[in-house]
Amino acid sequence: MAEPGFRSTHRPVRQMHHGIRIHPDFPIPARIEIFTPRTWGAKASKVSDGGRNTAWYVSTPWGEAVLRHYHRGGLIGRFVDERYVWVSEETTRSFREFDLLNAMHAEGLPVPRAMAAAYQRRGATYRAAIMTERLENTISLAQAISRAGPASIHLVAPVAAAIRQLHDARVYHADLNAHNILVDDNQKIWLIDFDKSSRKTMTASLREQSLERLGRSLQKLLGEQGVIFSGQLQQQYQQS
Repeated sequence: MAEPGFRSTHRPVRQMHHGIRIHPDFPIPARIEIFTPRTWGAKASKVSDGGRNTAWYVSTPWGEAVLRHYHRGGLIGRFVDERYVWVSEETTRSFREFDLLNAMHAEGLPVPRAMAAAYQRRGATYRAAIMTERLENTISLAQAISRAGPASIHLVAPVAAAIRQLHDARVYHADLNAHNILVDDNQKIWLIDFDKSSRKTMTASLREQSLERLGRSLQKLLGEQGVIFSGQLQQQYQQS
């Protein structure tokens, strides 16, 4: 499969057009080409941990970043993996995540800033991409638990606190798993990848669903070690 790329609409292709949103903290040019990995050449490298092979670390003039293309999962993704039905600019996957991430960051939640986001529409469908800050010196929660072994118990409280903070801010993470929680050198917890996530009233049921999803991820990746950590995490969450 050819490497996905966003084509410039300076050369119209079958009535294709695009939209770009940029965070005011970053002097990024509004050019669709910056969302294509091959534009960056050797400065772009694929992210190997988690995901569907659709994210790249990119060294940009505006800082280290993560470039991610939106892809469908499951059976339908084998046929139309990058395209979504067009409704409006504000409902594109990239603009929704861009707005949510930056609102959460402004509120002090442990998330990276979204640097830029884009969509490219052709007819009734569109593709999308987002560029976020790269969180330096971090590893996934799954990696942190695996490396620490029994000592990973010291991560239970900060992970539970970060998830509680998210839920109390009325944010539902649509894919809370052990790859989307990061741990930095100072043991600070970060939450990433908010595609399809949204603000909603976080009922007890939704909170439980979120923790159970994470628990299944931990079990899948770490086996018994993940089950133990998940049980400790749920207990700590209820007490926090």
